[in-house]
Amino acid sequence: MRSMKKYSYTGKDLSEVNIWQAIGVILFVITSPLYLMTLSAMFFVPISSHPVSIWDDLRIMIPCWSIVLFTFSFGLGSHFINYYPTIWTDEHGISLSFLFVFRINIPWHEVIDIGEYKYFQKAYLVQARKITPLHIFYSLNYAHSFRPGFLFKKSIDHGDELVKEIQYRIHPNKTDVY
Repeated sequence: MRSMKKYSYTGKDLSEVNIWQAIGVILFVITSPLYLMTLSAMFFVPISSHPVSIWDDLRIMIPCWSIVLFTFSFGLGSHFINYYPTIWTDEHGISLSFLFVFRINIPWHEVIDIGEYKYFQKAYLVQARKITPLHIFYSLNYAHSFRPGFLFKKSIDHGDELVKEIQYRIHPNKTDVY
């Protein structure tokens, strides 16, 4: 039986996490119908009787733009939804909440680094070899790196303990901490 330690937000920090998640959901809700309307519009574009270049053919450009819109809205929406995940640790690794219902497991040997960064606000960025492609954006914003990462605030319940645990797992012989 795995004994997992849960780290989550409470009080004012939980309200902030909920606001970020609400922004992400709103982005999904607003942009999904736009994506579907844009995609369905290609069926109403008349077929031209004269040859047209690929850039002028709306039957090609509409699906292309709808894919771009969907990718952007999905990426940005999930970025906000997963901004500060709930975190679990155990002897095997770290687990993160993802899109409200999923958990991503990261074995300890995949965790590369932890650092304290400030972009919009001060947070810890944990980088790993593999998470999801969406998690690359957190590292790009905070550490200017292409390694995937996830954020958490020091004010997460038992945040100091979580930082020490991650540091110990990355560098078991090192005793200094942030």
